[in-house]
Amino acid sequence: MQQQAKHILASCLLLFTLCGALSAQIPDGYYNNAMGKTGQELKVALHNIIKGHDAVSYGGLLDAFAYTDCDSNGKIWDIYSNYQYSINDNGSSFTQEGQGWNREHTWPQSWFNEQSTPRTDLFQVYPTDGYVNGRRSSYPYGEVRNPTYTSGNGSKLGPCVTSGYSGTVFEPIDEYKGDIARGYFYMSVRYYSEDSNWGTSDMTNKSIILDWALTMLLRWSDEDPVSQKEIDRNNAIYGYQNNRNPFIDHPEYARMIWDENWEPPTAYPITLAHCEHGEVCTNIATANEGQTITLTAEPDEGYVLDAWNVYKTDSPTITVTVSNNTFTMPAYGVTVSATFVESSGGNPGNGDYVKVTSAPSDWSGEYLLVYENSTTSGYVWTGVDAANCYQEAAITNSTVENSGFVTITIAPMAEGYSIRVNGGTNDGKYIYGQSGSNVIKFGTSATLNTLEFESDWVKIISNTSVMRFNNASGNMRFRYYKEASYLNTNIEPIQLYKKTEPQTVEQSISLVAGWNWWAPTVEATLASLQTALGSALVQIKSQSSTPTELVLGQMYRIQTSADCESSLNGTPVSSVTITIEPGCNWFGYTGVDPLALDELNIIPVEGDKIVSQNSGFAVFNGTSWQGTLSVLLPGCGYVYVSVATGNNTLSF
Repeated sequence: MQQQAKHILASCLLLFTLCGALSAQIPDGYYNNAMGKTGQELKVALHNIIKGHDAVSYGGLLDAFAYTDCDSNGKIWDIYSNYQYSINDNGSSFTQEGQGWNREHTWPQSWFNEQSTPRTDLFQVYPTDGYVNGRRSSYPYGEVRNPTYTSGNGSKLGPCVTSGYSGTVFEPIDEYKGDIARGYFYMSVRYYSEDSNWGTSDMTNKSIILDWALTMLLRWSDEDPVSQKEIDRNNAIYGYQNNRNPFIDHPEYARMIWDENWEPPTAYPITLAHCEHGEVCTNIATANEGQTITLTAEPDEGYVLDAWNVYKTDSPTITVTVSNNTFTMPAYGVTVSATFVESSGGNPGNGDYVKVTSAPSDWSGEYLLVYENSTTSGYVWTGVDAANCYQEAAITNSTVENSGFVTITIAPMAEGYSIRVNGGTNDGKYIYGQSGSNVIKFGTSATLNTLEFESDWVKIISNTSVMRFNNASGNMRFRYYKEASYLNTNIEPIQLYKKTEPQTVEQSISLVAGWNWWAPTVEATLASLQTALGSALVQIKSQSSTPTELVLGQMYRIQTSADCESSLNGTPVSSVTITIEPGCNWFGYTGVDPLALDELNIIPVEGDKIVSQNSGFAVFNGTSWQGTLSVLLPGCGYVYVSVATGNNTLSF
C-alpha cells in the first residue's frame, strides 16, 4: 500500500494526505481496553495497546517523511522554520537557517541513551531545519521571555520563565506546542516500563515527565487543540508503525492520566424540534462544551431549508449562531429547529414569482397576474391588447419561473395603488376598469385600485368593478366585472405572484497563513474575492494557471500572508457538473449541506481517490469509499484522482 501512495505523490504532489497505509482510520475497538479507566490504570492500558510497534529503520525515516510530513506543495512541513525544503534537501552540516533539513528528535536521543526503537519512533521524530535543530540541541522545551535566538518562524531559545525551571529552554511557536506536548505524552506511555536503560534530563526522568514540564505540556495541549495536520500525520504513521498516538485520537486522555483534579466534562443534550415541512438531525445527541455540531436538514418534497434556529432549550430567546450548517456547543442544552419554505423547482429565490398567500402590509412590488386553472399550468397576464391578454405558464409548487413574461408593477397612491404594465404593446401604461363596463383600460395616467386578500385569491377593485378571469372557451381573458357578473360560472378569481429579488447569500471565508484549498459556493467575481481578502492575499492559483474569473465547481489554492477571516456575497448555486478526467482533477464543493461520499453523483472506479487539504483522503475499493475523508464540506477544495481511461462527470 505504501508503494501505491508513493506513485500518487509522484504524480501529484498536492496529495500530501495520502500518507502511509490506506487503512489509516482508528480500527474498531482499538481503545476498548482503555474505556472506563483513569490515572495509572489508563496509562497502563494505553501502553499495552500501543506497545510493540513496527519500528522503521533510521534511514527509513527519510522515506516515511515524504508521507507523514509533506505540505500541500510537496515540501517538508517544518515546525521550526518557514523555509521550504524538498524531500531531497536533507543534510548534516549547517551554518545558518535555510540550508536544508535533518531529523529532529523532540525527545533528545541522549535522554534515552540512543536506544534503537525510540530513536526511530515517528511520533517524536520530525524533519526540521538543520540549523534550528542544532540550536535547539538537547535543551528542554519551555517558555522564553528574552530569547537569545529566534528562528525564522518565531521559535525561541533562551532562559526559561515557566514556573519550576530557570535553565535554557527551546520554545516552539504556539501552532505546534500542542503537537509536541501530545508527542511527549505518547513517549511517556509508549515506553512506560521499557525505560530501564534511559537516562535523565532537566525535563524527564527516564520516560516520566517531570512535574514542572508536565504542568506546562498539559496547558499547551489544552491551548493548542488537535489540528488536521496531526490527525493526518497520526493516520500516516499508523500505516508505518501499526500503532497510534492516543493523545491525538483522544486528547482528554492526558488529563485523565496526569491531572488528579480531572472530572468528566458535562455532556449537554441536543433536542430536535418538530418542524413544518421537514426534519432536522445532528451528528450526535449529546455534546460537551466547545464541540462542533453538524446539522443536516431533510426538507419535504417541494420545500427547501430557509434558516436554522438553535436556542437554549429552557430559554428560546437565547440563540446560538449557526455557520455553514455547524455550531459550537455551549455549556447548556440546546434545541435545534429549522424553517422550510416552498421551493421554486428551479433556482429558488433567484428572480422567480411566488404566490401571494396572505395580505401584506404593503402591496408594492412586481407581480404576475395569474389564473390558476389547474395545479400544473395557468394563464399569465401579458397586456398585449384587449382581445389577447394571457399566456400559458407552468406553475410548480406555487411558483412561476422567470421566463420573460410581461409583468405589472403595483405602487402606492392616495388611498390605494396604481398598476402599471411592464412590456408588451402597452408597456408603461396603467390599467384600470371603466365604470359600467367589463373592460380593461390602458392609460398614461395612474389610476386608483384597491387590493384585498380573499382566502385563496386577490380582489383588485377599480371603479367599483373587480378584476376576474373569463374562462369561457374563446373568451379567455382578464377583465374587470361588476359584482352582479359574478353569477356567471365562467368568471373565475385570480391570483398574484410576486417577483422575488435575486437572493444574496454570504459565504464565510477562513484562511490560515500560507496555502489554502478553497472553493466558491456563491456566484461571485474574482475582484470581489480579492477585495474581501484585502492585504492578506498573496496569490490565487487554479489547477492550470492564474485565474481571471471564479468558476463554480472549481478548487483554488489561495496563499495568504496571515490568518484572515472574511466573507463573500453572491447568489446561490443551483447545480454544478464537473468533468473528471484520468489523473488529478481539482474541484470545489458548492452544496449547502455536507455531502457523504457515497451519495456523490458519480460512478467511481476501484482505485479512485479523493483528497482534501484538511480532512484526509478516501479511496474507492470497488464497493465503497474508505479512508479518513467521509463527507464533502461546502466551500472546501478537493482533488479527485481518477484511474479511469475515459471522462466521467461529477455533479451536485
